[in-house]
Amino acid sequence: MSEPKLDAEIDVRPERQPKLPVAIDPNIVEALDQAILSVLDGDWHKVAIVIARVTDTAKTQALDVSAQAIAQRIYALADDKRLEVQGNVRRWRAGEVRLKIVPAT
Repeated sequence: MSEPKLDAEIDVRPERQPKLPVAIDPNIVEALDQAILSVLDGDWHKVAIVIARVTDTAKTQALDVSAQAIAQRIYALADDKRLEVQGNVRRWRAGEVRLKIVPAT
């Protein structure tokens, strides 16, 4: 049986701590979602690139949002099946997203 870690052994560096959800103004959620969807197409894009593009779009629309807030909305859109995900979407440089492709009927 392993012994519990002592306080001195716990990694307390900020980059090692879990990211807590960021409060997003409910009044800008729809505009933020539209900004995310507007930079995507049917091709796969790294999450980090999408966040950078949405940050630029948000600045032109005077939306004051952080990269973490944009990421949260990407996660929500993926959970709602509005985006397709490849890999771990929470690993911004590894995960990829694209618009959900709806087969033609």
